[in-house]
Amino acid sequence: MYLSTPVSSLKTDPLISWEELKPLYPFIYNLALKYLSGVCTSVPSEGFFLVLATPYQKEETDYVGNRHRN
Repeated sequence: MYLSTPVSSLKTDPLISWEELKPLYPFIYNLALKYLSGVCTSVPSEGFFLVLATPYQKEETDYVGNRHRN
């Protein structure tokens, strides 16, 4: 039954689409909320790896490509 449901447009917010489908597919709705509500940015993970890499870096490169010694 779920596979025969029409596909939403790419311009449609998936969370809004799932609010409309909630009465028909409550279990899949819960999964959709779990996986569609993730953070959509790489900033938190980049910050984590920067903190880990900092003690081991001997040189830093600025945005222009110039190298600097610590």
